[in-house]
Amino acid sequence: MCVIILEVEGPLKVYRRLNVKVSFTNPLNRKLEDCAISIEGPGLAEPHRSFLKDVEPRGVMTHVETLVPRKVGPRKITAIFTSRQLIEVLGTKQIVIED
Repeated sequence: MCVIILEVEGPLKVYRRLNVKVSFTNPLNRKLEDCAISIEGPGLAEPHRSFLKDVEPRGVMTHVETLVPRKVGPRKITAIFTSRQLIEVLGTKQIVIED
């Protein structure tokens, strides 16, 4: 099973920047091509898509995105990785944004 890991760095406060580190290990013995990652979170970020370089066989992809929370309270960050070989690998992380 493919899993995206999300790690959050920085203050979890409204209108303060925080970094979301997204990592994923290619489970295949072949290169992943035409890779992209979409990150979104209601009250955290508008849906955003980034295009990534190819991921080598059994290699690790790491991407950092900066978000600025606009709403206080519990929030969910969702990341979706796609490539020509793998479609819609999903990862989520629950966080709580403080005032």
